[in-house]
Amino acid sequence: LPSGIPVIHLGLYEEVLVLDRLEGAMYGPRAALEGFGSFEGEEAPDQLFPRLLSPPESDLDRESYLAAVARIRRHCLEGDLFQADLSRRIRCRVDEGAVSLFRRLATTSPAPFSAFLSLGPGRAVLSSSPEEFLRFCGDRVLSSPIKGTEPRGRNPEEDALLRTRLLGSEKDLAELGMIVDLIRNDLGRHARPGSVEVRGFPSLLELPHVYHLFAEVRAEREEGVSPWEILLSAFPPGSIVGAPKPKALEILEGLERSRRGVYTGSIGWMDTALRGRWNVAIRTLSYDHGLLNFGVGGGVTALSDPQAEWEETVDKAQGFARMLGWEGEL
Repeated sequence: LPSGIPVIHLGLYEEVLVLDRLEGAMYGPRAALEGFGSFEGEEAPDQLFPRLLSPPESDLDRESYLAAVARIRRHCLEGDLFQADLSRRIRCRVDEGAVSLFRRLATTSPAPFSAFLSLGPGRAVLSSSPEEFLRFCGDRVLSSPIKGTEPRGRNPEEDALLRTRLLGSEKDLAELGMIVDLIRNDLGRHARPGSVEVRGFPSLLELPHVYHLFAEVRAEREEGVSPWEILLSAFPPGSIVGAPKPKALEILEGLERSRRGVYTGSIGWMDTALRGRWNVAIRTLSYDHGLLNFGVGGGVTALSDPQAEWEETVDKAQGFARMLGWEGEL
């Protein structure tokens, strides 16, 4: 890995704080509440943007990324793949702490499956993920894969046009359909026969900088199968690999220039009742003593336009760009 961030980080947490956003209240043990209050008071940003010590730099420049997209398209046309999810890594160094950066990220790029993981002095993971990998509740399992991206418009008319274009995109709908089938297969290996179903295909996810398509895949756990078994067998999330998974992983290994690290992994929790929620760690960065690493990418199919695929990664990096105060292309 390009930093000291671990490949796997597990913790056993005996005390839990619950933040009720509807009531505006927090519940939990007094000592934990006081500790959280101290954490909340740390590192409040004291300037408009963090100070960059080195400019953002991508491990794949535009031309290299376009060439990699063309290679994947050729594999798709030759029948090796249905799709593969190509990504690139961007790094820079800042003079600001992780807590302060997470405050900025949560403001510029709010998302439903955000997370902050402190990994000891000077190291952390900051996530503003919009995608749910797995949810466990009793015997029920749910996955909500995301595919397809359009930027938000500059005015309501352009915004509506882009939304309509995404919902009618043959390429993006096909991409979502392929990944939904892959996840149906992943969940079906450990599901009660006949319980796997798809709902809301396609649905539209609205975020501050982009629109996405998504759908829900639901199943009921087979008797005797634990959520941990399902989590491990379904990993890595299909929406960030491609289909078929083994071939997509093999091809991406030869095209991407650096390890993904925590990016496109998963961050989540499981309680003693085996309820849990896990995200897909997209829009996620690692922080190692001021060094930031984050990834952006997208699904490539036979219908992909290389230039459009590059622009999609730029659109997805907008939350990070605004957090950094960076006006150039990432």
